[in-house]
This record gives sequence, C-alpha cells and structure tokens, in this order.
Amino acid sequence: MLYSSDVLMYDRETESLWAQIHGEAVAGALVGSKLKQIPMSLSRWSNWLQRYPDTQVLSTETGYRRDYERDPYAGYAEHPNVYFPVANQAPSQYHQKEMVMGVLFGDSAVAFPFSELEKQDEMSFEYVVGDQTYTIHWDSHNQSAWITSKDGETLASTLLFWFAWYAFYPDTQIFGAS
Repeated sequence: MLYSSDVLMYDRETESLWAQIHGEAVAGALVGSKLKQIPMSLSRWSNWLQRYPDTQVLSTETGYRRDYERDPYAGYAEHPNVYFPVANQAPSQYHQKEMVMGVLFGDSAVAFPFSELEKQDEMSFEYVVGDQTYTIHWDSHNQSAWITSKDGETLASTLLFWFAWYAFYPDTQIFGAS
C-alpha cells in the first residue's frame, strides 16, 4: 500500500499504518503518533564489511513466495516518470528523481540535492541553522551524504528522491537553490 508514493507499513498489533518518510501513523489506533528517527548510512557492501566485519544479515529465506533476490523497481531511478501519484508535485528545478538528503531542523525541513553537494569544494562543510552549526558530509564515491552535530554525533536524515521528500515537506528549504 502506498501513501503519496511512499510505502505504508502495517502494524498488526495496533492495526496502524505508518508512512515511511515521516515516520507517522496515518491511520489506525496510533494515528498521529511519530516514530523516533535514528541516523542512517548508505554504503557499498564491501565498505560496510570493512567497518563492521561482524555484521549479521537477515536471511531471504522467509517461507513466503516473494523473491527477495529480485528488485521489483529495477530501473525506476533512471525512468523519467514517477509511477504513483503524490499529494504535492515537486517543482522542476531538479529532476523528480534527483537524490536528496532530507533533514528536519525542528519544524524546518531542508533538502540537500546531491547535484548541489557535488558542486561543493570540500567533502565536508559547515551549515548553520539559527545558532547551531552542523557539518554536512558528502561522499561522491558512494553517492551518500550525512549530517553531524558540532560534537561529531551523526544526526537523523533521510536519503530519497526529490519528488518523495517534497511530497511530504512542500515548504522545504533547498540547499544551493538560487
């Protein structure tokens, strides 16, 4: 099931539906409740194993028919169209499937398009919000980005397509947009 082109996760215990992008229950007993977002990382498998050699991976042998070896959305990122409708159509200043790092600073949403991060002279740079200074990190080799606090703590962020971020955060600020 999708909500604004975003996967809805079903909680059997509470019969609630959770929107993946903003981690909020959109239907059911827990409607309006929010999950705590935790930091994430995107990495090549070989790099991950170097950093975390004792990593355990869930088996794809689930007892169900679904073939988890096959990507049902293979080629989707390269296809120009968005397959499913969204509530808020993203402006065309970026390709709909441009990857962005989405970050929430309190009630303010900021999108960091990868094409804008690629233009930066440094792999890490400071970004100021109010009286707080953060560091934005860009890894062009892995096409990944993350954000840390002044103390070096990795903060919660989301890596996703521009259209998907905008669907949930239409009032977003855009890093590097002129």
